[in-house]
Amino acid sequence: MLRGSNRFARTGFSSRRLREAMKTRLRLIAYTTSFALCFLNGWAGDSRPTSEFTTTDPAKVKIIEDSSREKHPEIDHFKHLCPGFGGYAVIHEGGDARSWINLKFDGKITDLAGDTLSACPGQFPAKANNVVEWRGLRKDRSFVPYAIIYRMMSSSGDDKPTRIETLIIIKLDGKNSRVAGHVAGVEGNEKAEELADRLCR
Repeated sequence: MLRGSNRFARTGFSSRRLREAMKTRLRLIAYTTSFALCFLNGWAGDSRPTSEFTTTDPAKVKIIEDSSREKHPEIDHFKHLCPGFGGYAVIHEGGDARSWINLKFDGKITDLAGDTLSACPGQFPAKANNVVEWRGLRKDRSFVPYAIIYRMMSSSGDDKPTRIETLIIIKLDGKNSRVAGHVAGVEGNEKAEELADRLCR
C-alpha cells in the first residue's frame, strides 16, 4: 500500500507539473501572438482616416509681412508662415478685408487664392478662425496627410448682411495641390470630412 501510494503521489505531482508547464507555454504563445499583431498593425498603419490640427494664430506663427506693423500702410495686408504636416507649410495671406491660405511644399508656393475666393458666396470672404484641419492616415507611426479643410466666412450683399460660412477642401498633391471642393458651413465638418476622404484620399 505504501509503494502504491508513493507511485500515485509521484504521478499526481508529475501531472501537476505538466499542467503548469502547458499553462505557461500557452500564456507565452498568447503573449507572443498579441505582440506580433500589435507590431504588424503599427508597421502597416491604420487605414482609417483621421484628423490633426494646426493653427494660423498670429501669436503662434512666423510673420512674413503685416500692415499692422507698418506706420502708414496703403491697404491692409498680411502674410504669415504657419506650421503643417507632411512637408507642407501653410501661408495665411490676405488683404483688403479678404484672406485665404496658400501652401508651400519643397520650396514652391501653390497659389490657391482664386479658387478659394470663388468658392465662397457673398462679399469679402476671409478665413473664419485660426483652425486648419488636416485629413490623413497613420503610417509607420507618422501622420500622412492627403487633404486640408478650413472654414471661410463672407457676408451677404443685401440691406441686412448675414454671415455665410463655407468649408474649403484642398487636395494635397505637392506643387499640384488644389481646391478640390467646398461644403456650406451649415452642413458641418463631418460632411466636409466625408467629401475630403472621397475626393482626396
